[in-house]
Amino acid sequence: MPDHGVLNDPWTYDVVEARYVAGRRPFGTLDLVLEKDGQRLVLRFTDAHDLAIDPGFPYCYMGLELLDVSSIGWERTRIRVQGSEDAPGIRFWAGDVQRIDG
Repeated sequence: MPDHGVLNDPWTYDVVEARYVAGRRPFGTLDLVLEKDGQRLVLRFTDAHDLAIDPGFPYCYMGLELLDVSSIGWERTRIRVQGSEDAPGIRFWAGDVQRIDG
């Protein structure tokens, strides 16, 4: 699957916070706070589901991947988040993602 275009080189960022909020929809919202060179940004994933977080997460070398899986054709699923390294990480599917700088 191709990389999602919301963030270039996501594996170069550290995950410093993860917040999941259950909503009225079938799935919730997940905010990942990322940091690189002292700058923070938030990736807000809507319709986040099948969330798995390994013991030891966040691990600085987990190699975060954001994949565009829209070609699969699954309803409410267009994004796959996972680690590219064999290290403790986070994995989930989502319907959409929005980048929030600041």
